[in-house]
Amino acid sequence: MDSNLTLTLEALASCGCVIPSEHRAGLDISLKVKKMDAGLQSLAFWGRIFTTTGKDYLLAEGCVSAKRVGRKLNFDLKYYFR
Repeated sequence: MDSNLTLTLEALASCGCVIPSEHRAGLDISLKVKKMDAGLQSLAFWGRIFTTTGKDYLLAEGCVSAKRVGRKLNFDLKYYFR
């Protein structure tokens, strides 16, 4: 996990935007492993979605590749949740 992400999560904890410490510790390793296994250029943690059923989701967006077409950049993105 990027140190900026860790600092951001810690700063937001006082506002009630909390990811449990066991999830935060797991994210550090699992994001790196997922990025390598999936062959991604980057993998960014987006956040957590709370549901009324009690099953919460962690979301991440991965970039497989970026290609320039004319004046535009096209990104091949994949989304992951758990």
